[in-house]
Amino acid sequence: MTVNVSDDACPYVAVYTVYAMGVVDMKVSYSPAKSGLRRIGLDMRFPAGFEDVSYYGRGPWENYVDRCQGSYLGRYTTTVTDLFEMYAHPQSMGLRLDLRSLTLRNPQTADEIRVETSGPVSFSLLHFNEPDYFVPESHPWNVEMKPEVYAHFDYMQRGLGNGSCGPGTINQYLCPSYGTYTHTLRFSAVNGTASGIAAPPSAATADAALVRYDRALEAALCTCVPESVSEVRATDMGGTVVASAAVHGGSAVLPLKALPQGTYLVTFTDGKRTLRTHKLLKR
Repeated sequence: MTVNVSDDACPYVAVYTVYAMGVVDMKVSYSPAKSGLRRIGLDMRFPAGFEDVSYYGRGPWENYVDRCQGSYLGRYTTTVTDLFEMYAHPQSMGLRLDLRSLTLRNPQTADEIRVETSGPVSFSLLHFNEPDYFVPESHPWNVEMKPEVYAHFDYMQRGLGNGSCGPGTINQYLCPSYGTYTHTLRFSAVNGTASGIAAPPSAATADAALVRYDRALEAALCTCVPESVSEVRATDMGGTVVASAAVHGGSAVLPLKALPQGTYLVTFTDGKRTLRTHKLLKR
C-alpha cells in the first residue's frame, strides 16, 4: 500500500509491505521543500503498557548529530519513563542516533513490539506529548505524564548548536532543504511466548533483571538478577561510581539518597566485564 502525503514543508511517500507472518515494512521517502526544518521524520503512538526498552544504537545518553562523540554504538536498556530528561523547561528530548533495532516490552503481558531499521534512523520515546511543552514558563512537574508511548522516528533532526551562548547550528548539521531521503522501519510483534523476528533473551542473561527507581527509598531496586551477575553499580554522568552492591538472592539495592535528580547508569557485571548497561532517571 502506498500513501502520498502532501505538505508545504516536507511531502513524503510511505510504502507499506505486509508479509504473511505479520511483519510490516514501512519505507518512507521524504522530499524537504524549505530550509529551517527542525526534523524530518515520523511521530506515532504505541499503546499503554509497553514500558521496558531495549535498543541497539548510540547511547546510553541522549545524543544528537552534533553531540554524539561521547555516545557509542551498542546495546542498551532503559524504560520509557526513564528516557525523560530533567530540563528546567520541557522540550524535545531523548534522541538516540543510528538506531538498528528497538524492542518495547509490556512487563505485565510479555508482549513485545519490535522495530528494525534500514538507513538513517534516530528515535525518542516518552510518556509526554510534545505540544504540551509549548506552554511558556512550564516545568517538568507541569506537564501531564500519559500512559501511552509517544515515539519519534526521524531521518534527521537538526543539530543543537550553541545558540544560547554562542553560534547557532553550523551548516553541516542542518536538515536538508531539497532532494529525496529514504529509510525503512520494519515492525513485528511477539505475543507472550510466540516467536517473532528474533528469539526472546534467555532468562539466564542479565537482560532478565528488572530495574526500577523507588522514590520512597531513593534507591534503584534490581530484582530477578541471574547468577551470572555478581555486582551491580550506579554511576553518574561523569563516570563516578556513586553506589554498588553485591547480588544476594537475585536482588540488589543501590542507594541514591542525597544524590541530585537526573540520569544515572546501572551496570551489571560478572566481576570482570559489563553484561548490561541500563539508563535510570532519579526523579
